[in-house]
Amino acid sequence: ALPEHLEELGLVGCNLDDRIGPHIISFIKQSKYLKLVCVEDNNFSQKMRLTIGGLKSQKEDCTIIV
Repeated sequence: ALPEHLEELGLVGCNLDDRIGPHIISFIKQSKYLKLVCVEDNNFSQKMRLTIGGLKSQKEDCTIIV
């Protein structure tokens, strides 16, 4: 579980894959305070990268780097 007040989420090069993707997506959608998400250099499929990156349109105040 991550704190609800988190403003930045950095998980760069953590060997994450599509199994964790839905959890990251859920956290991004729920978060009220996120301003920056960096999850590049992981093992996400192209589809998962597009899904996570596509959240930019829902979270206009948050920069998402996949």
